[in-house]
Amino acid sequence: MRKIKKYPNRRLYDTETSSYIKLTDIRDLLTDDYDICISDISDGKDITRSVLLNLLAEDVGASIFTEKTIITALKLNNPALAELLARYLEKIVEVFIAEKDFFEQKLTALDDENPFEIIEKLAAKQKEEIIKMQNKKLKK
Repeated sequence: MRKIKKYPNRRLYDTETSSYIKLTDIRDLLTDDYDICISDISDGKDITRSVLLNLLAEDVGASIFTEKTIITALKLNNPALAELLARYLEKIVEVFIAEKDFFEQKLTALDDENPFEIIEKLAAKQKEEIIKMQNKKLKK
């Protein structure tokens, strides 16, 4: 577990390398499959999630989440629905990553197929994977 400390001046400190790092360095750590924990130096509180959300917003979030999607999520006033949406998105992303090679192959063949058909095929594969995951949980 890579421990990162966040100082009041917004600087991030990597305790393993004993150096200050940037948000982009955190992205690189995640890309290299490091588990990270970011804590606020003043109170020791785990702030990993909020820092990662900040990184997402600055990095790829704008291309992943449309304004409409963000507004809809912000309007959820029901914690149970918000949790359900969070779990659903988590599973969809897991399936998407698992099928990333399939999707990349299809993207290279855009001349041959309609991009919306590709998305429909991917959605169908995701649905199959989610059903498989649910069945595994029910069997346990």
